[in-house]
Amino acid sequence: MKYLFRHELGKYYYHLFNSDSSGRRWKWIYASVFAALVLITVTILGYRGNFKPEWLLFASYGFPFAAYGLGWQSIKREIERNTIGWWITLPYSRSKLLGAKYAATTLYIFALYFVYYAAVLLLAGYHVLLFGGAGGIFTDLLLGSRFFVLVIIGAIPFMVAFGVFMGCVLISKLKPLSPILWVFVGLSGNVFSWLSVLMFNGNVADFTAVPKPLSVVAYLLAAWALSALLIAASAATLNRLLVLKQS
Repeated sequence: MKYLFRHELGKYYYHLFNSDSSGRRWKWIYASVFAALVLITVTILGYRGNFKPEWLLFASYGFPFAAYGLGWQSIKREIERNTIGWWITLPYSRSKLLGAKYAATTLYIFALYFVYYAAVLLLAGYHVLLFGGAGGIFTDLLLGSRFFVLVIIGAIPFMVAFGVFMGCVLISKLKPLSPILWVFVGLSGNVFSWLSVLMFNGNVADFTAVPKPLSVVAYLLAAWALSALLIAASAATLNRLLVLKQS
């Protein structure tokens, strides 16, 4: 399992860092330009008194959907590269093969999310250095981030598992169910509003809301349990309903 996990995680590392010198140089150029534009935007908004770091926290809702996409792509990639037959015949159970993809993708998305969260904190600190107001801006940010961090911690593992399940469905006899699953994904954005009612005495826009401990625990346990069930369902789908196209 450790070997499979390192192998799957290495694919993400390779995608991020392994390129020729010209490719790396352009990545740094684009990253530098983007960072400069962000700092300029924060400076302008801060000067006008309109900088709200919590706006950036709303953008973190995109991470669960990215998690779904990468979970699905982890299976689709084997199909596109025509390695699906080789992959499923490795001397490991289907559960371990899928578990390695799931764990590596989940860790990768979590790493990206916390880098993003740290960047938001740094931007808030940059604003404080320029315009002051340390207590208010950091208090509001940290209070507000409780909701987003809790939602992400539960949502990312579930959405990765759902993406993996979708990938398995698309190469199985269950493929006719895929349009229904796509509809479910499209409607899942409303779940965040429902969670805000479940977990807080307020709504997602209320940055003074206090988490309800029991609701938070119930949400996290339910999300993780559903993730495990989806991975188990994915393994069962590959074991019993897999359909491979003849080349």
